[in-house]
Amino acid sequence: MIERRMENTTYSNVGFTTKNVSTWIDSETASMYPIFPGEKYYYRVRAYNDSRESAYSNEAWAVVERPAPVPPTNLQAKVIVQTMGYPVQLTWNDNSSDETQFAVQRKKKGSSFETIAELPRNSIEYMDKSDIEKDVKYTYRIQAFNAYGSIYSNESTICKPSYAPSTPGNFTGIAQSSSSIKLFWTNTADNADEFWIYSIRNDGTYDPTPDYVLDVDTTELIIKGLEPETRYWYRIISRNAIFSSFYTDTFATTGPPAPINLAAAGTGNMVKLSWGNNSIYTLSYTVERKTGSGNYVQVAYLVEPEQLVYSDYSVSTGQKYTYRVRAWKGLIPSDYSAEVSVVPQSSAKNLQQVEIKLNLGQTAYMVNNQMMQMDTAPIISQGRTLLPIRYITEALGAQISWEAASRKVTIIMGDKLIELWIDNNTALVNGQQVKIDPDNAQVKPIIMPPGRAMLPLRFIAENLGCEVEWDPLTREASIIYNNQE
Repeated sequence: MIERRMENTTYSNVGFTTKNVSTWIDSETASMYPIFPGEKYYYRVRAYNDSRESAYSNEAWAVVERPAPVPPTNLQAKVIVQTMGYPVQLTWNDNSSDETQFAVQRKKKGSSFETIAELPRNSIEYMDKSDIEKDVKYTYRIQAFNAYGSIYSNESTICKPSYAPSTPGNFTGIAQSSSSIKLFWTNTADNADEFWIYSIRNDGTYDPTPDYVLDVDTTELIIKGLEPETRYWYRIISRNAIFSSFYTDTFATTGPPAPINLAAAGTGNMVKLSWGNNSIYTLSYTVERKTGSGNYVQVAYLVEPEQLVYSDYSVSTGQKYTYRVRAWKGLIPSDYSAEVSVVPQSSAKNLQQVEIKLNLGQTAYMVNNQMMQMDTAPIISQGRTLLPIRYITEALGAQISWEAASRKVTIIMGDKLIELWIDNNTALVNGQQVKIDPDNAQVKPIIMPPGRAMLPLRFIAENLGCEVEWDPLTREASIIYNNQE
């Protein structure tokens, strides 16, 4: 059992140990009593068992030392160019409440620190108006004191230059994507502290405050968040504590916009991709693919301009593949397109002939003389038959998918890829834009309550290699597919 007292007080029990223990550390956590710096504490120990207690040990004492102040932080030295004589302004954070004073210390390169000023407690700045030498580095630090010790801040170094730095060399801009440009340059100065970079507007003006302030050891910068196919101008200067260099300018044009509407459909050992060009220029493309959760690898470089479709035959059924496409204008790339994922499924059996018969206003339909049921009956809109096309594509062994965000339907059958959008009278067939009905611009996919997509029958069936016959008397449509292979 451990007991403790302060001067002129009685002993109190502050702790216990198990048997055969001969040390114990007193702390506010261990004893559950506060410990005050600078106070003298007396201790004594006695042993005990279930029935008896020993005599007390001899008395021992200790004084808890008071700590030195918490060190100042974030010391910054800066030459004030707006004031005659270019004094050095020092600022810092005072992190302690028990310091008695501060000392400002300075040293010239190659020498030792000397105290140049003593300041009262709670000080957080000092102006050094000494006539220090130009083109020589001086280092400052702040020392905090109390009765129990002292401690130093970080160090901060400055130099009062006598001449301007030279202009940065080889200032160049290169587009990295649709939305980013990389600037790089060389440091040609022996007395520069920073580089200042400005964005120049189309009319040649720029804000007096630099857009980017960079350390002298930095010689490149990537600027993001830019618009595609846009020219941007930039200006750079070298700076030291007093002077600026002459400026130099450069420009770069961002890459083309990312491809849009990337779609994928997989069947058997093939994935068919299609996308749109969102640029005013003719472009080339690279296609990248990742398998499962792996990394992207390039699987195609399409050098033929405006090739907006790609068939990937190096895939396996049941495996998830994710694709992205990048456009190129010469050597300048776009950002990546949105990703699209697909799991190729086994191909349907090799159909030799399929005949589908359906009637307007009726949900029953026939596939090779077998009756089937739709959930929504075919209708006439703008003089053309529209229906839930899934019942036709499934009978033909084609795959169909719906992309809710863009309201797009994708159909793939063999080497044919068809993409249609709700309320759009044009479609993409193997990446080529075509009109759904050249004779009637009002024919387009629609949404019918309670949310069923209705698509034009003849356009889709004929593009999948079917013949379409119409009997106006019975209002019956026949879709006939003959596999010629």
